[in-house]
Amino acid sequence: MAFGRCKLTLSSGTFVDSHIIPQAFTRPDPGVHFIEGGEGRRLIRRPSSWYDPKLVTRKGENILSDLDDYAIKSLRDNFIVWSGWDDAAAIPLDSDDLFNGYGIRRISGVDTSKLRLFFLSLMWRAAASNRSEFAKVVLDSDDLERLRTMIVGGYPEPRDFLPVHLIQHSTIGPRHNLGPLKGSELSDAPDAEAPGILAKAYRFYFDGLVAYVCPGLTVEEYLEAKNLFVGEHDHMLVSCVPFQNSWQENNLKKHIVEAQSDWPDIYNKLVRG
Repeated sequence: MAFGRCKLTLSSGTFVDSHIIPQAFTRPDPGVHFIEGGEGRRLIRRPSSWYDPKLVTRKGENILSDLDDYAIKSLRDNFIVWSGWDDAAAIPLDSDDLFNGYGIRRISGVDTSKLRLFFLSLMWRAAASNRSEFAKVVLDSDDLERLRTMIVGGYPEPRDFLPVHLIQHSTIGPRHNLGPLKGSELSDAPDAEAPGILAKAYRFYFDGLVAYVCPGLTVEEYLEAKNLFVGEHDHMLVSCVPFQNSWQENNLKKHIVEAQSDWPDIYNKLVRG
């Protein structure tokens, strides 16, 4: 293992392998490899998700792991990610808030400030990593340092700095690995499911969840969408859309087609159940 300076704590030590997105959220089904793609990238298959061997030392990884562990339990217990559904094909809830898979869920009983820090840590990991899959996730040095100190100190403030909104898929889809995308850089139209104010956000995809991290909002834009953002209240609002015929499904199929693969066969093998 290499020795160097931890990008999170700035202390020296031995680096450890650190997943950009927790492996618990990015683990393919047994015997099936991930289908992995991204804007402008060729389609490949991987047995696991991305990790960076020169991002953090054990001290830094402990900070990230604490956030990861809380997010894994909270998101699964509240059916926000597919891995919390067991074998269900649709979100296992009787909810008047959803109609044909569409709606907004109100989630209570979670530490929304800690969840905000978890999603901000994904942004930091992606922006601080040298992995090519995350090259489009860019923060200037001042914002990257600001984000680093928030994560190390456990401070979710200020709330208008990189606010986060969540959209979950209310029906099951195939497990796949997709690098973060920025709406303003997509070659096609951004997904129609997202509120317009999120069109330029960085989008992190995993386990049936899309986390929108929004840089550069004006005060007016932030206040307009404030109630949507994680950490603004002791509850959080999660938008729901079915996976079928969603932007995410169509984008996945597009990558398979562009790779000139037998996409129906690949796609169908990846769908759980």
